[in-house]
Amino acid sequence: MERAETQYGISDYRGGYVASIRRTRRSEWLYSRVDAFMRSYAVDVGLEVSAIVQPLQYTEYSEEAEFRWHTDLMYAGSSERKVTLSVQLTPAVEYEGGDLEVVGEAPCVWQRARGFAVAFPSFLGHRVTPLRRGTRHALVAWMHGPPLR
Repeated sequence: MERAETQYGISDYRGGYVASIRRTRRSEWLYSRVDAFMRSYAVDVGLEVSAIVQPLQYTEYSEEAEFRWHTDLMYAGSSERKVTLSVQLTPAVEYEGGDLEVVGEAPCVWQRARGFAVAFPSFLGHRVTPLRRGTRHALVAWMHGPPLR
């Protein structure tokens, strides 16, 4: 695992640790499930997607770690990232804080049940609030597609 940073190497904006889960024969079952879930979501919301291009990301937040408000756009102006997925891996009783919040008409805090998955357009603002106790683990993925028009 390596210390989490933003795409420009800024580490005070984001805490915790990340590890890549490469697509291999052993991980293909996971990629297949994530791919199907994200494609279904993209159809439901009318986003054109092509593939999971980046490795899946295992994320760990420990006490005081957070990820401040951001979007998952790759660069200014347009984005090839279309859908973001976050899967809760830690039972909710094992930590406090660390809520995933996504902006819609108002910030929405998602369920914390282990196994709960939430997908949202990558251009929506979102954050993970500071963790107050325990450790939070999540699986994160991005599905790409043609640039937004």
